[in-house]
Formats: sequence, structure tokens, C-alpha cells
Amino acid sequence: MSLNSLQNFSKPNKPTSVAVSNDASNSIKRLSNSVNSSNPITIGDNLKQRALAKINSGEAGKLKELAYDEAELVFLLDETGSIINQDADNIAQGRPSVILGTTKAVNYVLDKERQNSKNTLVTIAQFSEDMRTVCDRAHISNVKPFSFEPTGGNTRIYENLYKKIKQTMAMRASEHHANNNVLFAIMTDGHDSYSSSAPQELRDLIKKSGYKYILLAEETLNIAWFANDLGINQSNAVSYSTKGKFGVSANGLAICAAIDGLRKTGDIPKNWAQNVIDNRINDPSKLLGNRK
Repeated sequence: MSLNSLQNFSKPNKPTSVAVSNDASNSIKRLSNSVNSSNPITIGDNLKQRALAKINSGEAGKLKELAYDEAELVFLLDETGSIINQDADNIAQGRPSVILGTTKAVNYVLDKERQNSKNTLVTIAQFSEDMRTVCDRAHISNVKPFSFEPTGGNTRIYENLYKKIKQTMAMRASEHHANNNVLFAIMTDGHDSYSSSAPQELRDLIKKSGYKYILLAEETLNIAWFANDLGINQSNAVSYSTKGKFGVSANGLAICAAIDGLRKTGDIPKNWAQNVIDNRINDPSKLLGNRK
């Protein structure tokens, strides 16, 4: 997917083959064995119904596709006062709107997930001092178009991210999942300025969760320091530009690349953020859509 695709959404070709991990294969076997048992495993209604249908029809290959397809995507969006101020500055200078760019980035990801996946759970949370959840672990087919409406405030990222991870872990612990494909996509323009706790507890929880995290931070921040501070791999962190041709909306392409890679390999691909980097460089000759 290129930066230019932000202007014209189109459905990409689906993969012709899927590699399923041993963990997913074992989960499929457990699912098959439990169907006729007196105490079947717990699973989300949508996934359970589809899985039972595939088992009863003898389509084992479809079960592998089902395991591959399952993923959970958590957006954590900074809605602090600096976002609002930056948006006003950009508009005054004829640059892309930060608020509209965030709206477009999230909706781009949601659109692609609706096209390419049948079993994605989506959470959209916005944070400042507090955190408000716009969409809580909703099935992708039930997620409405998103509109980013920041309220302002200070940045409490340590405690809000910690809280959302704990909530996700608690919910998934009571469910059956074919894999651990959970992606947290964090978009922010500032360091924590309001948490009362130190980040070490957050770093420990991020490691314990086993989930994947990507950090998209405004380009004036020290991205290497910020990633280390949160406990996120530096390779999974990128500085975004609010001033490039596509503004914040380019972040949508990066999030799509990350979730696609997670499904295919269980990890974030090395080039997941290339579109964001190219937009920041703002050199038309280096945009992915113009490369040969």
C-alpha cells in the first residue's frame, strides 16, 4: 500500500496461502476435540459459530484460515491540548489538519480490516489525564466510522496504557483465542506529563503481555528515548510528520502494514513504517507510490 492509496481506498488482493504457527494448529485441534465434549472451550460467539460450521463440514483448511484471521487491534490516541493547538497552527499555515488526519488514519485501517478480515476485534481509546473508550473490543463488522474529537488536557500515557493492557489481558484470559495476535497502536505528540507512577511497572506489563506495540510519535520527540521509556522496541517506533503532504493520515498505512505482518508472521515487519518515514522526508521522489 502506498501513500497515494490514502486518496483512493481499494481492496488489495488476499494472500493465496497462509502459514499457520504451531500454536495456532494446536488451538485448532483443541477446538475440534472440544466440539462434542460436555464442557466445550469458551470462545467468542462469532468465531465459535464459524469454527463449528467448518468442523461440521470437514473443512480443516478453513479452520487454519480462521486461526490466521483472528486478531485484536487497540488504538490509543492522544487527545491532549497540544493536539488541538497543533491542529489550529497547521490549518492557519495551510498544512494538513491533525484532527482530520487522525480521523482519516483510523478510518483507513478500519476500512481495510472490513475488506480483508472477518474476525478482528477493535478498541479505540482516547487519552489525556483520563481515558475514554469510544469503541470497546467490537467486532470489525460492528465498528462505526470514526470521528476524532479531542477534548484537551495533559498527557497521562503511563497509567492509561497500563490500564488498557490490563483490561485486555483480563478479557482475553476468559476467552479462547487461536493466537496472541494483539496489536496496540499508540499515537501521541508528547511525553508523559501527568502520571504519578514510574514507567517501570508499565514496561514490565508490556513484556509480560506478549502483545505487539507500535509507537507513532510526533517528529519533535526523541523517538529512541521515548520507545525505551515505554518499553517498546525501537524498531516498532517511528516519528511522524504533521507537515508532510499526507500529514497524520499516513499513520494509517503504517498501522495496516503492522497488523498485516502480525497476521502473516506473528511479528511486526521491518518496513512497517516506511510510508510514515517517506511522508516525513517529504521528498516526492522517495514516496512509495512513485518508486520503480
